[in-house]
This record gives sequence, C-alpha cells and structure tokens, in this order.
Amino acid sequence: MGDFQAPYDILLISYLIVGDLNNARFLWKRIPSQTKQQNPQLGALWSIGQALWNENYPLFYASVSAYEWNVMIGTMVSILIEQFRQKTFKLLSRGFSMISTNTISTHLGLSPEDTLQLIAERGWEEHPEIEGMFKPKPIEEILREGSSLADLQSLTNYVVFLHK
Repeated sequence: MGDFQAPYDILLISYLIVGDLNNARFLWKRIPSQTKQQNPQLGALWSIGQALWNENYPLFYASVSAYEWNVMIGTMVSILIEQFRQKTFKLLSRGFSMISTNTISTHLGLSPEDTLQLIAERGWEEHPEIEGMFKPKPIEEILREGSSLADLQSLTNYVVFLHK
C-alpha cells in the first residue's frame, strides 16, 4: 500500500518540471491529508512548488537540496533544477542590460565562483567601470534532438490520464 503514494510524487514533480504550477497546486489540494502526512517526500516536493509559485529563488534552491530524494524522484528533481536554471538564465539574459554577480548567483543558485565561470562561458562582458556588473549576451535558441520538454509533457499527460 505504501507504493500507492508514488504516483502523487511523480505527478507533482512532473507538473513542476513543465511549469504547470496551477495543476501542481490543485493536485496538492486533492491529495488526502493522511497521504501527505505519511509521505514526507511529497511535502518536500510541495515546498519546491511553493517556492516556484512565490518566485522565491533562494527558497527553491534550498528546498531542492534539503531532502534526500529517492532515485526516481531525485532524477526528476535534477531535471527540474537544470530546466529552471536554464529558463532563469534565459530570462536574465533578456531582462537586464546590466546585472550584478550577486543577483545572478541568487537567481541561479550558484556560488559566485561558479556564476563567474558560467557567464564567462556564455560570453557576458564585465562593465569596464563598475566591478561585478555584467552585460548579458542574448541567448540563441538551439533546437535539441532527442528528449525534450515536449517529451516530458507527453509523459505528464500520460500520468495525468492514468491518475483520472
């Protein structure tokens, strides 16, 4: 009977990965209280959902690293982190003409050293007169072959269908 709770975990993390926060929130409301109490991993996933809902970047990164995930959910959490970081990096690239290293680090959940390495790899230029300020380089859209978020959306739709 304990395995019966696993589909809630998978469905919730799937909604978070595809950015469907409304359905994640409604799923959370539908999950029986007893199930929530018996499955601490489910509560930990919902903490991530709340951080995303409130656009609280530091809480998001703290929530994803605060729990010892099982292998399957841990893999999906890693996908969520990478997808969220890429999306955030793209938004920072498009939304700022100048941005500080600290702001970038906060939004990407990276150390200042890792942030400097990432922005150097992406070709961002440091402001010549203001230390720690960078000019973002716009990101070119690259189409990947193989698995994509569309594939994950298809998987989510399948799981939702099974849940109904």
